[in-house]
Amino acid sequence: MADKRVTHTTAVEGEVCRVALAGEIDMAVTEEVTDWLCTAIDSSGCRRLELDLSQTLFLDSTGITALLRVRQYADERGVGFKCVDTAPFVRRVFQVTGVAEYLT
Repeated sequence: MADKRVTHTTAVEGEVCRVALAGEIDMAVTEEVTDWLCTAIDSSGCRRLELDLSQTLFLDSTGITALLRVRQYADERGVGFKCVDTAPFVRRVFQVTGVAEYLT
């Protein structure tokens, strides 16, 4: 069985907080991922959160829902949110589900 862990790294440069997620984003980890991202918004003092998904190996509907919730959380706090450097399959999932324009 594949390792289902997801990890993150956070870097703040000026007003931009960049969080990179690596691994599989599914129902087992969405609460943890949401917490990481909301904490990054709250604790970094950033004006924009960039979410690097280049090392994301899997993303299911619960992962997409988590990203949409974080986007809403950021919007409510006046913080820009954008998924950047998305893995090709993540881009495709975003396009198929109709969230590409909202998240990228």
